[in-house]
Amino acid sequence: MSTEKPQLPQGNWAQTRLYARVTLIALVVAALAQALLVFPAWNIWPFTPATPAAVPKNSPTPVASPSASPSAGSLALQEKVCGVWLAEPSQKKYDFVCLGKGSFEVYEVNGHGLNKTGAGKITEDGNLEADIRSSKKNRTAHLKLRLSIDGRKMEGSWRGDDPRESGLLTLSKI
Repeated sequence: MSTEKPQLPQGNWAQTRLYARVTLIALVVAALAQALLVFPAWNIWPFTPATPAAVPKNSPTPVASPSASPSAGSLALQEKVCGVWLAEPSQKKYDFVCLGKGSFEVYEVNGHGLNKTGAGKITEDGNLEADIRSSKKNRTAHLKLRLSIDGRKMEGSWRGDDPRESGLLTLSKI
């Protein structure tokens, strides 16, 4: 019985090193490609903080020309509209942020912070008109609401882009 180890021919050793290098390069390229696919899926590139920056409840009103100044009634109504509201059917929270001159922006309040979903205005007759975009359903709801006398509820109707989509909506002040 012989105790000699079998010897590999010299040509195979050089070929094995080449295959090892090619395999190592392929693994590095694959890992980089995978990392570039995973990061956007985690929504961390570009990084967005978990807690949003504070949104001011009342922005300073710019100086308006006398012909465009809102009436005292619409200013009082605007102050009542600004704040967080709860939609009773869906239990979604919306933050109405007043911009001045009877206009406002609507932000949906959820576990990820505030997401701007729409904007609106206070009409001359004291109604609120707003368009709110649902990114999950990829459609817009057109709202016509009226503030209750005590200022604790907004009630009215909504309609979608499709005429078959419509209904009644009640928001309660939180």
